[in-house]
Amino acid sequence: MMAHSNPSGGTTALGFDLAATVGKKVVRLPTAQRRQVQQPHNKAGRAARLRLRESQRRQFNYEFPSIRDARRKLLELYAMPPSPMVSFVRNVIDAANAGDSMRAMGVIKTGVAVEDPFALEVQALFEKVVGRTFGEQNDFLQVRAQLAKETM
Repeated sequence: MMAHSNPSGGTTALGFDLAATVGKKVVRLPTAQRRQVQQPHNKAGRAARLRLRESQRRQFNYEFPSIRDARRKLLELYAMPPSPMVSFVRNVIDAANAGDSMRAMGVIKTGVAVEDPFALEVQALFEKVVGRTFGEQNDFLQVRAQLAKETM
């Protein structure tokens, strides 16, 4: 293919005369790039980076930071010395089904409403371990299910 010259003194990237193809009213802007920029990502470079990454990779089970945090909080709860408050929160968490947990938390909320000190402490500990937002509670439930599988 023969490269044609364009009015700006060179050929286009495809090797044809831009002015002759598009018309005389098309002009090259003075701010336009003179040549195509070479991209830093080439096939050999990608292959080299992939080899480097594979040679340095360690195998481990990745957990999102929020799930690691929920696991840490749950393990801290089980490492606490036994007390009536800690035992109650553990029993609520270990309840066989969600209905039992909800009934227990209903009793606690009633105690919080009348400002019972024990209920306030239990609620604070429960919210610290389980979390307040839906996402934190979901992460907690995932961790609880994982730990239940690991102990079986």
